[in-house]
Amino acid sequence: MAPGQGIAIVNTYANPFHGRTRVEFSLGRSGPVVMDVFDLAGRRVAHTETGAYGAGVHSLEWNAEQLAAGTYVLRLRQAVHRHLAAGFELAEVIAHAA
Repeated sequence: MAPGQGIAIVNTYANPFHGRTRVEFSLGRSGPVVMDVFDLAGRRVAHTETGAYGAGVHSLEWNAEQLAAGTYVLRLRQAVHRHLAAGFELAEVIAHAA
């Protein structure tokens, strides 16, 4: 990803997973990253403020041992401030817990 180009999820492994999975992501700019996890009914089942990262490729481990087997949507977001507008850049991936 080119500098300044947002956030992208590169890979999740293992997927499907049992208990834990690693999420690899790329940032175009430095800053804090937040991960939310949703079940297929749209309920948020996990929220993690992962801290600040520099631009580049990073990974984090998600511990899902407390959740039932199923399919989950992992959403990473990073705050963006452009001129007078503020918002979030988002990246999502589907993960399957076995």
